[in-house]
Amino acid sequence: MLKAKKDTVVQLLQGRILYPRFMDVFYATLPEDVWITDLTLSEDDKKNLKITALSNSLSTDSIAKWLETLETTTDRFSGTSLSAIDLKSGGEPGKPSIYSFSMTFTYRPPEEKI
Repeated sequence: MLKAKKDTVVQLLQGRILYPRFMDVFYATLPEDVWITDLTLSEDDKKNLKITALSNSLSTDSIAKWLETLETTTDRFSGTSLSAIDLKSGGEPGKPSIYSFSMTFTYRPPEEKI
């Protein structure tokens, strides 16, 4: 009975800190000139998060940098997929280019030891 109570408390604590920890790790991966316009998250039974991030960027180099960061951080991220990249605006003198795209990936939280 005591173990069941402990397991319940551990499960509640893990669920409570999952999203703040994800946001810390997630925003550390973002290059400076990439910004998120919409973030969709879904959680599976193993507490992995499936993320779709609708995003904009000032350069294709920053998109490539973010993709590379997600693909090489294999202890936290997997299944990274980049959509087609659309030029939303730009091409006019004095107006910066803005690229629109979405990135889909899975976040795996670290094992909790309590």
